[in-house]
Amino acid sequence: MLVALAFGYFVFYGRVSDWIVPILTLVLALVLETFFAQTAGYQWRIGRALLGGYNGMTNIPSLNVAGIELNGFTFPLYFVVIAAVVITFLAMRRLVNSHFGHVLVAIREDPERTELLGYDVRLYRLIVFVIAAGLAALSGVLYVSWGNYITPSAMGLLAETMPVLWVAIGGRGSLAAVVLSTFLLEALKDWLAVYSGEFALVVVGFLLLLGMMFAPQGLVVAIAQLGRRALKRWQE
Repeated sequence: MLVALAFGYFVFYGRVSDWIVPILTLVLALVLETFFAQTAGYQWRIGRALLGGYNGMTNIPSLNVAGIELNGFTFPLYFVVIAAVVITFLAMRRLVNSHFGHVLVAIREDPERTELLGYDVRLYRLIVFVIAAGLAALSGVLYVSWGNYITPSAMGLLAETMPVLWVAIGGRGSLAAVVLSTFLLEALKDWLAVYSGEFALVVVGFLLLLGMMFAPQGLVVAIAQLGRRALKRWQE
């Protein structure tokens, strides 16, 4: 979050164009991936865990809460993850429905007009950027606690692309749709990866293309709307 705060300050207060911000964020992630891939020496370590370069970071200790070890071989970690998802969803829902969230929607639709109304658009964007970094950090902590292992590819191009796919296919206008699309896409990708290798990425990419062409509001949102219409006709 501190890295995001420093990076976001120079990006947003530097008046960088909106379409360049995602590119700079992607470049930052790729630079970090390249850096961590070059840390194969024994001098690169955090505690007893070596960074490992391309081979990945091993010996990462699991989270330990009240004497309960949270790792991939225990059920408590799954309950913690479920609780984290629920709490995060409710917190984001409250944030979106607050005055702060309404300003964010206004910035998304028309940043110039929002700034003319007296709101510091750069500050709002910076706050959201830092919050997003915090959520990413939380997911990273839970991920490495699950497998006690991580590689630089976790910050690679594919990892950077997936959140965009989750939102685009789910629908940026609904938090519930994004959560549902995330679960479904990850389950589908993992299932296809077992049986058809890289074909999983082709299917996910096809779903994105399908959504952009026929359901720009999101596939999940479009399917939900069709379901409501069908139910309404059936009740009539």
